[in-house]
Amino acid sequence: MISNGEGDFHMKKKGTLKTFLVMLVLAAGILAGYYVINNRAEEKVEAQYVETEKDKMLAKNIEADYPATPREVVKLYSRILKCIYNETLTEKETEKLMKQARLLYDEELLLENPEQDNLNALNEERKQYETEKKTISSVALEKADSVITWTDAGKEYASIVVCYTVKENVTYTRTYEKFLLRRDSEGRYKILGWGMAEEADME
Repeated sequence: MISNGEGDFHMKKKGTLKTFLVMLVLAAGILAGYYVINNRAEEKVEAQYVETEKDKMLAKNIEADYPATPREVVKLYSRILKCIYNETLTEKETEKLMKQARLLYDEELLLENPEQDNLNALNEERKQYETEKKTISSVALEKADSVITWTDAGKEYASIVVCYTVKENVTYTRTYEKFLLRRDSEGRYKILGWGMAEEADME
């Protein structure tokens, strides 16, 4: 059977159009799949980032979101300490965390502990913890209604006891420390110092 050529042209044209549409759908599917997978990968990375306590403490804007109470100040300070002594840190991360902790210090304590001396002592303590295989296992703060506040010479003070449980190999040791805080001119409680304390009623 002999064709006039015109029918073949229409058939080829329809076949080409169909092939083009199939390829277009496939390309759209591939792009959509890539977009979904890529977004999920990015979300996973972001989720891993925010889950890390160390990253939270490094990124925290303490000046803009300063703790409202003496108890919250010491709680934040203890979270930073746990990161310093428990986490694997670079030199820059150690220094940054130290500076975060110093934002919670009273001016008097800052003067008594120059930044470089503070960093040197911190690095030595970190090495000691690593050598002795120590970590801060948990932190417990004295109950809120047990926090003592008073005024002396026009200045407002507060004290609170904290219990640090330190793990060394398979042994756990509890250490109680009393923190002394003083309210500054901006109404923020700052850490003035700390020392050994007796067991208290912890929350």
